[in-house]
Amino acid sequence: MVDRFIREFGSLEKDDFRVLRGVEEGMKTRDWVPVRDVSVFSGLPVDEVEFRLGRVGGLGLVERRGMDRVRFRLSYNGYDVLALNVFVSRGVVDSLGGELGVGKEAEVYSALIDGEEVVLKFHREGKVSFRDIRRSRDYLGDREHYSKLYIAKLAAQREYKYLDRLFGEVRVPEPISWNRHLIAMEKLEGRELSRVKLDNDPQFILEIIYEEIEKAYDLGVVHGDLSEFNIHIAEDDLRIIDWPQAVQTTHPEADNYLKRDIKNITKYFEKKYQIKKDPEEIYKSITNQK
Repeated sequence: MVDRFIREFGSLEKDDFRVLRGVEEGMKTRDWVPVRDVSVFSGLPVDEVEFRLGRVGGLGLVERRGMDRVRFRLSYNGYDVLALNVFVSRGVVDSLGGELGVGKEAEVYSALIDGEEVVLKFHREGKVSFRDIRRSRDYLGDREHYSKLYIAKLAAQREYKYLDRLFGEVRVPEPISWNRHLIAMEKLEGRELSRVKLDNDPQFILEIIYEEIEKAYDLGVVHGDLSEFNIHIAEDDLRIIDWPQAVQTTHPEADNYLKRDIKNITKYFEKKYQIKKDPEEIYKSITNQK
């Protein structure tokens, strides 16, 4: 990915970005965008658009369909380039580093800002089944048309919103900037809870996790997908990461999500460290129920 960005940014011109944004605009109402629509949205003549689409298509930034009625759509590569270009223009990113992790719903890379290392998280939620997304998340509301890129954008937007709300009160990474499906945030030391062995006082760590869940709840937020895989542990620090599925406590399923979060963590500590807690009692304590 890093080599690809270096190559593409070195060759892309202003009108290439205009055409990519034109395709993006057309995808708000359809999956594949005709050349004439790209011309309208980009403000460039049709022959120039065709030339530019050939250029960015050769770089894998757009996908093409059809012979007589040719249409285009952005690839993830193209969406990556648009988002990263905004970060570069904002001064959020000076240079790119290596891959830190790739999963079904995100790709994470390192970058530098004024010599300081940060994390770039590219959301990829649209790569999973649309039916699964409909069933498990309420990003889309009643919207009938949506693309995989739009789903990834909404996931990033939601995660950034909750990180921004919680940072300073709850142990979460510091959010730096957001555009489209991309979030820049603080780079954390340490590893996932699932990958460490707590030798000193695992019960102390469990209590901290419960406290952070309660702090978020008091601020009106439930993580919604908490497990040992999105709690980050360093020698003197703990952070809760991955908030795109978070909901407000007013959400109709918030209590169920909270109970599931508590159960997941409690079960993990019982299995690995033989620490027994009653999830229902923890739930009542967090929600101030007697």
